[in-house]
Amino acid sequence: MEETQQIQPNDSGHIEVKREERKGDKIFNFLFKYIHKLRFVIVIFWILAVIGFAYPALKFLGATSLFIEPPKGTLAYSANQLVNEKYPDVFKEGQNIVAIKTTDNSSVLTPYTESFSHQLNSWMQEQPIILSAEGYYLLPNASNATIIDQTALEIIKKQFVGKSGDVTTIIITIDDRDGTAIPKFVKSLRKEIKRLNNETDKYYVGVTGFEPGSVDLQEEIMMSLMKMDISCIPIAILVLLWVLKSLSLMIIPLCTIVTSFVVSFGIMYPITFAIDIYGVAPALMMSCIAAMSIDYSLFLLTRFSEELSIEQSYYDVIKNTLQHAGRIIFTSGGLLTLCFVSLCFFPLDVIITLGMGAAISIFITIIVNLTLTPSLLGIFPKFFSKRGFIPCIKRCRAWAENKEKSYHKSIGLYWCVPVITFPIIIGLSSDYDIFLFSRIMELRRKGLSTHLSVIIGVEKAGYLISYAGIIMAIAFSGLFLSAILMLNQFAFILMFSVLLDTFIIRSILLPAIVNLLGELNWFPKRYAIQFDNYKKYMDTISPEVSEETPIVHNTQNGSEEGNEKTALLTN
Repeated sequence: MEETQQIQPNDSGHIEVKREERKGDKIFNFLFKYIHKLRFVIVIFWILAVIGFAYPALKFLGATSLFIEPPKGTLAYSANQLVNEKYPDVFKEGQNIVAIKTTDNSSVLTPYTESFSHQLNSWMQEQPIILSAEGYYLLPNASNATIIDQTALEIIKKQFVGKSGDVTTIIITIDDRDGTAIPKFVKSLRKEIKRLNNETDKYYVGVTGFEPGSVDLQEEIMMSLMKMDISCIPIAILVLLWVLKSLSLMIIPLCTIVTSFVVSFGIMYPITFAIDIYGVAPALMMSCIAAMSIDYSLFLLTRFSEELSIEQSYYDVIKNTLQHAGRIIFTSGGLLTLCFVSLCFFPLDVIITLGMGAAISIFITIIVNLTLTPSLLGIFPKFFSKRGFIPCIKRCRAWAENKEKSYHKSIGLYWCVPVITFPIIIGLSSDYDIFLFSRIMELRRKGLSTHLSVIIGVEKAGYLISYAGIIMAIAFSGLFLSAILMLNQFAFILMFSVLLDTFIIRSILLPAIVNLLGELNWFPKRYAIQFDNYKKYMDTISPEVSEETPIVHNTQNGSEEGNEKTALLTN
């Protein structure tokens, strides 16, 4: 049963929409009825949830693991089981290497290195995760041993010194069973090394191995994704602000992002006690929460603004918003959640934990947006109904409302806009197309096939036209800042036409048509084809010969007559 709408003006001149409820809407209307009644309880619930999950959410960031277990039934899993059975201590231990190197490549066996090794060893003896430590200066003293034992000890010591003698190593064996303690240990070890090494200009000391490398990799992934979020989220927020034209409504997506983030991470923390969550999962969850919260807020709040322009009760405004935009969010978000849930059926733990984290974050984001958003809108009707970028300033709000009214009152383009923009569009588009076509013709006259001329012509001239189009579009965009509607229309038409010609017509359509027509492009003239292969043509171009110089090859057994005919054809 489809929804029907009756649109008609009322006595005051406003548009009034009468809707007939369909069966599918009854579910959302029933849910909204109780959401509206319990709006204060819902807001308080999410506030308490954020407070309660704040600490577990922070703990979750440091409770992830870096180890990957092979799936059951694979050769790696069988080999691990066999090794674990015969050598049970292998998987319980991990080795980290502290490298000490002189910056001037001199001998590293100095009193400073000896003192540094003993001080570091004193610190390591206090760390419960360390099982043993071995190094040139950390081996037992063999002064009272036999000559054979002393000789053997000297041979062993040399294994800790590089061939050139400028580097020595300390091998640290740690308890590898508690994966969550490893990142903390690596950071503490590096901090202690930095404290002890007071001659950084003469000695470099660093930590390497699987565990430090994994910690560095995890931090690099987190930083990379964090940079992506920091660079993209503000742009998305600004776009959302421009669409909504209301700073008051921008409070809602910020609330949903924070709530979804804290609750999702807080839920994941207890799961880390049952299974190892891979280190990339928090970054993936952060990206999903930020992207989906902004998208869902865009759907809900734009629909809310649209419903406000229709004469109806504020209750119906929020109800219709949830009824239409809420259905879209529930459907699309539900499908996305199921896609991530399907990853939990993979036999690899990494994929399982990533899918689980993303599914939980998307699900929580859906629930938060479908409950917290309508509750906030219902509690503060006057505040969220205000228009303007700064709702507290009447002048700004009045400007935004007048601007919106001018667009609503407009019944189309000003009559002079298409008259003036038409020749400008023809001139700009012809200019770009002629520039590209002339480059293709130039290459064809040199003996390249039409297909090869199109490829090289677009390669050589295409990027210049793209930059020109972008610059032109930016120049026209300044007209959007005007309060005159006619200039805004100029800006839109010219920007749209320039970008369309630059990235669609000139980049795709024109080369495709020229390539399809082939030799008909040059009718009635004919040009010989000397090159039909991109690589062979590029190999013939030397740095001393520019591409504007005609390339002439012998076509008739090297005779001068053949050269003259070829030169005529290429010219």
